[in-house]
Amino acid sequence: MTVGERIAMIRQSRGLSQEDVSKMVDISRQAIYKYEKGIITNIPLDRIEALAKALQVTPAYIMGWEGDNTGINNGIIGCPNSNNTIYNDASAPPILRAIIDTVRGLSDRDAIKVLELATKLSKKEK
Repeated sequence: MTVGERIAMIRQSRGLSQEDVSKMVDISRQAIYKYEKGIITNIPLDRIEALAKALQVTPAYIMGWEGDNTGINNGIIGCPNSNNTIYNDASAPPILRAIIDTVRGLSDRDAIKVLELATKLSKKEK
């Protein structure tokens, strides 16, 4: 998975638009788009750090230096070992825990596919 794909996956998992992230990081939406599409691959360190802070992951996760789920499990997608309140909430629907457990075992590429499908289904419902 590329840095850009990882940024897009995290952004989407947070329910954020490129515009939302651009405002949080104080760069243009076009820059976010270019990062995510791999048009710009030499992202300055200060931008990686700002993106990591905005997306609530580590810079190392964005760069791909940490394992597949290390950065994500720090609160974005729940897992039994995280402090994620959705997963650990006893009142959370069992189906949500099952979905989290299933997605957690997937590769990043497959997890993105699941996220894209869920996003499409969610938009259909609205």
